[in-house]
Amino acid sequence: MKEIFYELIKEASNGKVIIDKEEWPIAFNTIVNDGDKEIRFVGNKDFDTLMINNYDEFLLILTKYLELEMKNKRKMPKFYYEEQKNQLKWLMSYIFVNATTEDFLNPILYIQRIINFLQDNTFEAFNDLIEIPLNKTFYNGKLQIKNNISPVAMETPFNISFNLIKLDCIHNFPTIYYGINEENNEKVCYIYSIIQKKKEDNKSEEFSKKINRLLYKVNKNIRESESQDYLDYINKKSTYYPEENISDISPSFIFSLNIFLSLLQNKNIQKIKVVTYLPLRYNSRFISANQFSLRKKELLNRNDIIQSNATNKLIRTFRRMIYHNKALDIVSFPYEIDEYLHLNLSDKKAELNNMLLEEMNILIEKESNHAKK
Repeated sequence: MKEIFYELIKEASNGKVIIDKEEWPIAFNTIVNDGDKEIRFVGNKDFDTLMINNYDEFLLILTKYLELEMKNKRKMPKFYYEEQKNQLKWLMSYIFVNATTEDFLNPILYIQRIINFLQDNTFEAFNDLIEIPLNKTFYNGKLQIKNNISPVAMETPFNISFNLIKLDCIHNFPTIYYGINEENNEKVCYIYSIIQKKKEDNKSEEFSKKINRLLYKVNKNIRESESQDYLDYINKKSTYYPEENISDISPSFIFSLNIFLSLLQNKNIQKIKVVTYLPLRYNSRFISANQFSLRKKELLNRNDIIQSNATNKLIRTFRRMIYHNKALDIVSFPYEIDEYLHLNLSDKKAELNNMLLEEMNILIEKESNHAKK
């Protein structure tokens, strides 16, 4: 295992990690303080640097993580050469692909947190899909909630999905990728991303159109709350785009986040940390883009759009949610205290200022109380 890690950090310093005889654009430097000996693999000064100050302790926690992952058998690519070695190297690679800048400075704490994510059972009740009956507002359909195991390549071990079904028609809402860790004797929810699934099949297309029209009600009265700068922008009186706007958010994202926050409140989880930047993911796309001379400009622009969605749009989504839900509040923005967007979710539920969101919360709460009896 130590030899595989050594091989990984050597290749990563050159931005080319070889797994199953294929190159992966995974790039980071490493400095290891191993007693009186220092190991340095530093290729590009712009790469993030993994700082390991206690090599023995680091290897112990890394081994614990690898053993847990191999036992859980989360989805990863099929390897054709040296299968076990490449599985371990893939797992080692992606734990750093999904690390933040501060995680590179505190890798032991970071890997322990990922282990805690893997072992968390907060939403195990949703491991088997549950269905909540809805009213005529939602076409008398059912809300499906499912806690899923994510592939290794995704940011978190778990994600929670929401679907609205009626008969054989289904509408998919965005999926939330999360991890839960206990810190200072209370659970903290880390949210890494909110991702829209692929479109439904053709037989569900008309049903989805109905649901999307229904979701327009989530935008009621939003325009009146916007700044003059944003109104000037959408009316083409200005080219300045104010990032702090709360209009430029898909209602379906607000719908999923609203449900997830209700589930967190039911578990009395009040602290939320939102991860808005994973440096290796950005750099990997940057490295890949520079390998295609004809499409370089297009791919670099795509990388910036992806990062903007992962950072600015994610922050706007939570700002918008705060507009609707007074039980949610921003404690600090990224890089004010650390790199997270910190939020506090009150243990007391507040009435939402949007009828559609509030109605869904009432239905979920009613079902939750029924299940407790």
